[in-house]
Amino acid sequence: MRIESGKKIAIICSGGGMRCAYSAGALMALVEKYKLTEPHLVIGSSGSAGTVAYFAAKQFDEIKNVWLNLLSTKKLVSVWRIWNIIDIDYLVDIIFKKEARLKVELLGNASTKYFIGIRNLENGLVEHYSNDRYSDIFEVLRASKTMPLISRDSVIINGNRYIDGFMGSNINSSVKKAKEEGADVMIMIDNSSIIKSKTEFIFLRIYALLTPGHMGSILKNYLYNDVKNKILLKDKNIIYIKPRHGLYASMFNNKKTRLKRTYEMGYDNVIRNKEIQSLFS
Repeated sequence: MRIESGKKIAIICSGGGMRCAYSAGALMALVEKYKLTEPHLVIGSSGSAGTVAYFAAKQFDEIKNVWLNLLSTKKLVSVWRIWNIIDIDYLVDIIFKKEARLKVELLGNASTKYFIGIRNLENGLVEHYSNDRYSDIFEVLRASKTMPLISRDSVIINGNRYIDGFMGSNINSSVKKAKEEGADVMIMIDNSSIIKSKTEFIFLRIYALLTPGHMGSILKNYLYNDVKNKILLKDKNIIYIKPRHGLYASMFNNKKTRLKRTYEMGYDNVIRNKEIQSLFS
């Protein structure tokens, strides 16, 4: 597959907590190896939401700094904080706003459109916020990573309650959004296709059983998304990039060495991908 003149490229990054170091590495390979810095659009949710925002702002060095240096702290993730395992406020208010400041002023006029999926708890639907839609990007990022019982209950935006948009939303919905926005070629980076950690799977399964209402169904769907995503392999306009085996980082494992190895796997998988090579030849 080669890029024809005028073709619009979309990059889609799935969620998956700390496993999203994989998509960060993949994105940086596209930037550094193939000079893809201005695709038509990028879509991300959950753990990839901040990454696509930095990407749209062309803050590529900050993507590496965040994933390889800043996230590996117990201030962000601690399994001993039972009701706040992932401190989303630390991530947004300290990392995104200060240590690796996301330059909001660059997003409004960015040549690349970005979309961040968050789930509206009032109706259960995933909504996509972008640089075309007025909102506080930091609150959207806060909502995109919020999981009841694990972090916050929800985030209020325009009077509605929102949580992580990746919960129960398979990546087909992101592909549909990209097509609606006119994408011709889609590079799909899937961090979630393999859950290596049995502990993580058991934890999320118990969490799904304990979560009331439709949230329980959403979480169960999330655990088995891989079955729903196989249809992507049949779409000739999608380049599907996913790990060859389980990732070193898991949803809650933010050890520096594991994040680095996961990042490097994503980078290497893009470099070695024949379809990507053909696309930019």
